[in-house]
This record gives sequence, structure tokens and C-alpha cells, in this order.
Amino acid sequence: MYHPRDTVALWRAAGNNIADNPWYHINYFQTKNHREKKSNDRMFEMKRSLAPTAEGTKALEQYLNMRLESLLEQGSGTEVVVLEGQVDELILPGLGSKHVREIGITLHHIFGVPYLPASSLKGVVRSWALQAFAYGKEEEMEKGSGVESEYFRAIFGTQEREGTVQFYDVFFESGFEIVKDVLTVHYQKYYGRQESVPAFVQPVPVSFYGVKGKKPRILFAVTTKPSNPKDIALVVENWIRRALTEIGIGSKTASGYGRFAEVINVTEDIVREFKEKKQRELKRKKRLLEEKIEKQREEELLSSLTEGARLAYEIEKLSLMQQDSDKSKTTFYQQVIDLQGEERRTAAQALKDYWEKTGDWKQPSKRQKEKNQKIREILEEI
Repeated sequence: MYHPRDTVALWRAAGNNIADNPWYHINYFQTKNHREKKSNDRMFEMKRSLAPTAEGTKALEQYLNMRLESLLEQGSGTEVVVLEGQVDELILPGLGSKHVREIGITLHHIFGVPYLPASSLKGVVRSWALQAFAYGKEEEMEKGSGVESEYFRAIFGTQEREGTVQFYDVFFESGFEIVKDVLTVHYQKYYGRQESVPAFVQPVPVSFYGVKGKKPRILFAVTTKPSNPKDIALVVENWIRRALTEIGIGSKTASGYGRFAEVINVTEDIVREFKEKKQRELKRKKRLLEEKIEKQREEELLSSLTEGARLAYEIEKLSLMQQDSDKSKTTFYQQVIDLQGEERRTAAQALKDYWEKTGDWKQPSKRQKEKNQKIREILEEI
């Protein structure tokens, strides 16, 4: 993609570090000279790795938390299942997508992070089921009378009815790194059936981006209230596990890419954390409401008191902490001195009572003795 000259100048002056979104680094400013025929001369060198920034990670976490909470709050009408995968190899999502390098990668259009679209997950699971139970014959699964066929129709739907399961985009919630990988083609013309295997070859290395992800989180929900939602959820969980560990997801799965080592169910832990979080949030809101009500009551009470009584009330609320003790000897003491008549005596009595609690009345410091004497004089005034 081309940019205005001023944008290009700013980008280059900042050392390509203006944007913290990986999407921008992978899709923009890739071409060095479009007139060159050789890719090495035409394109800038690919970055060795790209990792998300703290700001980008925070924004993604907020979105994923909102998505999860929205699902879990749907109530008993929806059976939500949360799975967590373990991937030892790189995943290549969207390797064949359009890109100026002719080798792409699927990145989220807002957050710029790699992810596995829900359609890809659904397609892999569907493909695995067809191969596992019907040798790839779709019509046999759609019209069969076996248990697997019934579950297949319930999960993925038919021309007459929609499926009962909603798959969701898979994100690498525990962190990820986009890394450069290389595939070397040794017999390009032979693979293209242009000639037989030559005696001497010149290997052609092809660079592309892969995702090294930590524990991708997989979400699905049984949404349309079938009579057996828990049974369907168990079947889908099993099919997802077997599809991802036996086939894998993304490009070049036959070469070992995108193969999951394991997929475990973490729904119970996630739901417990969600409920605990909700309880903490409810308690926090309740505490804030109580504090607000108490503050309103206090304000109403203070507005009905005289100046001296109001100051005495504030002194009585002081704790024995050093901060409050210091405040009593400075701010509140001066406020007492500034009052007149009965109002001053009321506040002075409260200050004397407080200093008796802190020990400053019976065992005062040299400077405190002067303040104690002043309070005695006020209390003895007639």
C-alpha cells in the first residue's frame, strides 16, 4: 500500500516504531522498489519476530473478557464450553491470503493480533467428522441415521434448519509471538512438472510468518436450546480435541504446522473465576453505595450542626494513626483557636479528649505542652 510522502517521512524518521499494531508492520511499508524483479531487491527484509505491546495486550484482554462475560451471562439457555490448547509447533493462519509478499497471515482487523477465525475452527471440526465417520462423504452424514449423523446435523445444521453450536474466534490469550520461518524448495521446476529432477539444483528459500502461541483459548456455545445441550457440548468438545490433535489447523498441517499437542477443558475454572469476580464486583458496588449513603447522612448531619459542634464531630472521628495525630496538632488545633466563645470551648473539649486517647495530654512533648496549656485556658474561660 502506498502512503502520502509526509506519512512516509514520519514513519522513516521514527525508525518504523510509530505504530504498535502488528498488522501495520506486516502489511504496510513492505516494498523497497516495486520495479525490481527479484523479491530480495523488491521487498524489505522480513522482521525476525513481532510481539504485542503492553497497550495492545491490555486492549485485547478487555475485549476478550467482555466477550466471555457476555457469553456466561446468557444463563441456563446456553451451554458455554471453554477449552485451552497446547501447541508445540508454529501455526500458520491465512498463509495463502492476499499479501504483497504473496504469503500472508491472518491478523485481527482491529487489534492486529493473529487469531484463528471461527469459520476455520468450524471447518476443521466439520472436515474431521466427515472423514472420521463417512470417509468424506457429506451426503452420507447429512442423511444418515446413525448417532454420529444425528449429532453432525444438530451441530452444523442442514439446509432446513440451523446448527445448535456457535463457534468463536480463537485468540492466543496467554501471549504470542509472530516469528519468521523459512521453507526451502529444492526442486521447483520438478514440482511444477516442467522437467525431471535435475542433477544440480539451486534451492529457493521462501520466508513466511508463523505464530508461536501460548495456550490458545477455544470457545463454543450450544445456543438454540436443544433437548440435550450437555450431550452435544461433550460431543463437540471431543470432536474439537481430535480434529486439532490429529489434523491441526491453518496451513501446511501435513508438514506438522498447526498441530495441537493437547486440548483440555477449563470451563469449570473459568466459570468459578467469573463467579468470584462477579461476587467481588457486587461487594464493591454495595460498599460504594453504603459509603455514598453514609456520606450523604454525614453531610446532612454536619449541615445541621454549629461550627464548633461540627469541628468537634470531625475531631471525634480521628483515628489513633500518626497521620491523624499530626493533623490534630496542626489543622484542627488552629481551627479550634480561630473559633470564639462557646463554639471554641466545645471544639477544645473534643480535642482534649482526643489527646488523652493518644497520650499527648498526660505525656506531652515540649511543643505539645504549649498547645495543651492553650486548650486548658480555653476550657477555663467563663
